[in-house]
Amino acid sequence: MNGACGIVKARSIYQATRALLFADIPAIDLKDRVSVFTVAAGMRSTGVLETWGQWLPQLREAMITHGLFTSVATSVWSAIARPLDLPYRSLLLALDAKRVAGKPKHVLWIHTSKEVRDQYRQARFTQQEAGALLAYPACCIEFESRVMAQLPQAQLQTLIAEVGEDEATLMTALQRKKEIPVAKIPLPNNALRTEQRFPFALHVACDECLENPESPSAVLNARNGDLVEEIDAGLHSLILQVQNLYCGVGEDQANNLILFSRMRSLHSGFLSGQQP
Repeated sequence: MNGACGIVKARSIYQATRALLFADIPAIDLKDRVSVFTVAAGMRSTGVLETWGQWLPQLREAMITHGLFTSVATSVWSAIARPLDLPYRSLLLALDAKRVAGKPKHVLWIHTSKEVRDQYRQARFTQQEAGALLAYPACCIEFESRVMAQLPQAQLQTLIAEVGEDEATLMTALQRKKEIPVAKIPLPNNALRTEQRFPFALHVACDECLENPESPSAVLNARNGDLVEEIDAGLHSLILQVQNLYCGVGEDQANNLILFSRMRSLHSGFLSGQQP
């Protein structure tokens, strides 16, 4: 951490952006704020805000005014890195591009210095490169890449079943399709478990991290939590309240709706200055 100067910068940005909406979903909004704090405090060199909402121009101006450097890109990552000799690699990369095309068209990168900003401005990252740049644990980056690779692999198998194994024919079929529906893929619930276990983490934790109280994710969660508490104890308390509500999320959808409504109520109070 950059000591007192970093805390002052992070606190100044917090005060300047407190009433602005980073994201519609409370948990994402709060994590985006923590993401900014970690960069402002010098705990990492780069962060990213993925939601291009009505407040993002004001958010960007606040970052610049308070000493951060920004750049706008069309996506956080554009493809999953795969071995060069992987069968159908070009098709899988094309399927990655189709997926990314469906995401928000603007993301805001924030950097500690002009040099870092210029080095990565408008660069195209793989999912793994973006994770490393954002200082996520290597084990969690690898876990997430395996999860993210499941959809394009399933889509590829659907195409093969439709048109055969010829790569050129498959590429033509892919280019003609707007969507490639596949059967529902059973995915791990690590995102929910991360909210329940590591509310100040900025990434989805892998199984090993979730099971180990001294894991890289646990260390980052504790460090980020300490930073938030130093900036605003009330915000720290709010994030813990949201964590507690996430701990009640389960199979009962009616109960889940009540819990998410409570999260939104807490978040609205925060934005209006009434809470914490």
